[in-house]
Amino acid sequence: MSFWFIPFFPLEFSLFLLTSLSLATWVYLSFGHGRFWYADQRLGRDGPIPFKATPWPSVVVVVPARNEADVIERTLRSLLEQDYPGEFHVVMVDDQSEDRTGDIARQLAIRHPAGAHLTVKVAENRPSGWLGKVWALHTGLQYAEKHWPHAVYRYLTDAD
Repeated sequence: MSFWFIPFFPLEFSLFLLTSLSLATWVYLSFGHGRFWYADQRLGRDGPIPFKATPWPSVVVVVPARNEADVIERTLRSLLEQDYPGEFHVVMVDDQSEDRTGDIARQLAIRHPAGAHLTVKVAENRPSGWLGKVWALHTGLQYAEKHWPHAVYRYLTDAD
């Protein structure tokens, strides 16, 4: 038997080919590819290319809420505490809640440091054929379009 004899067993032959290909790849990368692993690249003397700052797109969040007194403060607080660098507004639409949902949201708008970004809107009586949540979303979107028509994004989320 010679040294170059390779038995023809499908699994062993496949593993031999895979190992040989892997070894050949590493030999090429190590010796024939211009020492790619050296960390000798340097930026020019002027430093990095200056970053051209572009303004962040403005965002309006619409939160419809009905009888969500137990969760509305946590939800709105979470939205107000985002560290988004662009213009950011939250519109909470109180869909005729029978609990303290609207009062809690209005108090949060007064107490919270970012409360100026929170608007509490009360949905008027909905027309026949409209469902509550859809009407509240429609009301919030109309309000947002009127007050922030330049907003690039409108984010719709639930109160819980």
